[in-house]
Amino acid sequence: MVDPESRLTKNFRLGEVCVSSDCPDLAAAIVLTDYEVQVAKLLAESLLQPLRDTFGPINVLSWKRSLELNQAIGGSEQSDHLYASAADIQCWSAPPQRFFDWFLGHHALTSEQRPYRQVILYSAECFIHASINIPGRPFKHEALRYEDGVYRLVPVGQCT
Repeated sequence: MVDPESRLTKNFRLGEVCVSSDCPDLAAAIVLTDYEVQVAKLLAESLLQPLRDTFGPINVLSWKRSLELNQAIGGSEQSDHLYASAADIQCWSAPPQRFFDWFLGHHALTSEQRPYRQVILYSAECFIHASINIPGRPFKHEALRYEDGVYRLVPVGQCT
């Protein structure tokens, strides 16, 4: 059994991986595999902790999803959440646009060095989706904005 108080990083606990703001009961029933724990740790180390260090506390809305949870919320059949390699996040100290800009060019790495697979700005919903590439999944490196029911590609390296 995995201890939910175990630390993934200095500010993220394993208990934050199995959460869903939409379906908390389904999220609470998720049992992580050892591999998913390692993927979650990589996501926390490479994306979430650097965001936390920059902007302060981050609220995780959704991270690992079971197939049942993903279907209940209408998630993509290919969702990175199914692999524990994606999180939907909010920050109380900054609007989601600032998070998005950080991914696209507001820190020391060049856009090609940033370790994200996909970052999506959901402006109206006030959150960011961020995922990492993992073995066995097609490689991606894309930034998108979701507006009026449409995903629009944002050129990497361009702040909006």
